[in-house]
Amino acid sequence: MIYLCWYVYANDPYLGYSSYFDGVSIDINGKGKTKTIFAFTPERYPEDHYIFLPSSAILSETKIYYKKADVLLLSFENEGDKALYSGGNLSNIETDKIYQAAFMTKAGEVLEKGKVMFMQSRDTAAVYVDTASGTMEHIYADKEHRERGKIYIEDSHGKIEHMGDLRYIKGHGNTTWKEDKKSLGFVLDDAADLFGMGASYDWVLMANCLDETMMANSIVYDLARNAGMKYTAEMVYADLYLNGHYNGLYQIAERNEVAPGRIDLTDLKVKNQRANTAIDPLNYEAYSVNSGEPGERQALYLPYDPVDITGGYLVEHDYGEKYDSEVSKFRTKSGDRYVLRSPVYASKAEVDYIAGVFEELENRTEKGEDVSDLIDTESFADKYLLEEIVKNDGAGATSSYFYKDSDSVDPLLHAGPAWDYDMALGNSGRGLTDIADHLDFCTNHIQHTLVFYNLYCLNSDYRDLVKKNYSEKFRPLLIELLNGGLEDYVAVVDKGDDMNTARWQRGPEERSEAVAVVRNFLEKRIEFLDSIWIRNEKLHIVHLEKDSIRRNPYIGVPDGGTMEILPNPRSGGSDGEVYWVDKESGERVDENTKIYKDMTLTSSAYYEGE
Repeated sequence: MIYLCWYVYANDPYLGYSSYFDGVSIDINGKGKTKTIFAFTPERYPEDHYIFLPSSAILSETKIYYKKADVLLLSFENEGDKALYSGGNLSNIETDKIYQAAFMTKAGEVLEKGKVMFMQSRDTAAVYVDTASGTMEHIYADKEHRERGKIYIEDSHGKIEHMGDLRYIKGHGNTTWKEDKKSLGFVLDDAADLFGMGASYDWVLMANCLDETMMANSIVYDLARNAGMKYTAEMVYADLYLNGHYNGLYQIAERNEVAPGRIDLTDLKVKNQRANTAIDPLNYEAYSVNSGEPGERQALYLPYDPVDITGGYLVEHDYGEKYDSEVSKFRTKSGDRYVLRSPVYASKAEVDYIAGVFEELENRTEKGEDVSDLIDTESFADKYLLEEIVKNDGAGATSSYFYKDSDSVDPLLHAGPAWDYDMALGNSGRGLTDIADHLDFCTNHIQHTLVFYNLYCLNSDYRDLVKKNYSEKFRPLLIELLNGGLEDYVAVVDKGDDMNTARWQRGPEERSEAVAVVRNFLEKRIEFLDSIWIRNEKLHIVHLEKDSIRRNPYIGVPDGGTMEILPNPRSGGSDGEVYWVDKESGERVDENTKIYKDMTLTSSAYYEGE
């Protein structure tokens, strides 16, 4: 049972309120907890007000309280006025109607006018976070800032999933952190099994702010899980209230971490702690060599290493500021950058060991050698397939995970788990990335790895496995998506998206258009991949050697196909027209040039004299 109390202290400088629409609180009856939410007023439309209610709210049991007014009068078209008195309930209120609202005195004096809409999500969980400071200012000031607080999580019917203290809440994500609707991570004081996802302290609140459909992550994670990819995270949609402010529709997600029920590996972090007891790892001296250069190694001088340092490791391929800020990391001789996600505080010997595994992988894949004694080829084929099928914008560059257990358990390096697909399925807005009729080989991003490209192009056994797994594992799942599955995802998001749309002032047509893009992309994608991986039609490799943002990608184009979109070539300081040329012939190549051979494209500004 939920009671909604609308406390208003208009024009009261002591209380700090300037509108009758300012304060809202929710009392969850019988739980001894009060969750305070506030009306949302868009900056551009100061007379519009929204009250965002969780799915569990029962309007007939929701009471409204206000001060300094005798009656709140609501009117809607020709239905007549509805008088709401302080202490009365909302039985007569209908959601999703725009009411003309007036706070009035007994004498009929209008104190304040405006418009108000009561909105309520359907069948959606809710998360309430109250930070110690009462605001999000400290957290939003820097992604690494942390703050303690309280958290209350309920299912769509109001049943408590978890209630307790937060060890901390902080920012999460890279590109998304620049957006207004930010992803967040939180760590509980007490481990909790949220919605049957398994007990853990560590969780993520995914904003999906770059994905208008708000379902790309769900689609891709389910695709990975149903294809048998190990340790794929689960997630649940939830309305998020931060210090009383509705912040939109999010997904509570498991984090990629080495732990029972998550990524179940030998835990080197625990082994390191046992070998070096009672000393904070941050007190150890840092080890660094070749900083910022190929061959870089960064770790800690731990006094003692465990007897077995062969695993487990959770490693992420990353780049930029995110890589630069990490404690334990390495660069291969080719310049690929990897961060140790576990153990975070690794010893020199441990970083050297796992870096050596990746160095060997690079060296041998560049030569087209069999690496089945080094890697789990099934996981590498499936990880490549997942990234390639959905054309993930960050494929091969960031949020790209690998793991290795102790040799005594499993001596092979695995690709995965899956992570971060809000810029995929044709909705990345990144030109070449959204073309359905190309292969990208996980190279269409800054500072990508060439491991998957080399495996595919130089190792026929691996390439055959990719084709087999596409046909037998992934394609049937994609067909299910097109034959009704996609609409199921749309229906789930619809339950909470109306409130999210109003909160972030989007047009409802934007999501509809983005969903249509996903369907169109999948239809074209399946047809193209069928032609390459089932009908074995000819494919040519186009290498963009001198693109303006130094991605240097390799693109697979069907025989007689075109690039469709080309990034800008590097200018090299040239004052004249700069365009793409075939490095071998010098002929100009544009978006409409038909491709009948493998070729390297270079900038015309660099062609002369090469």
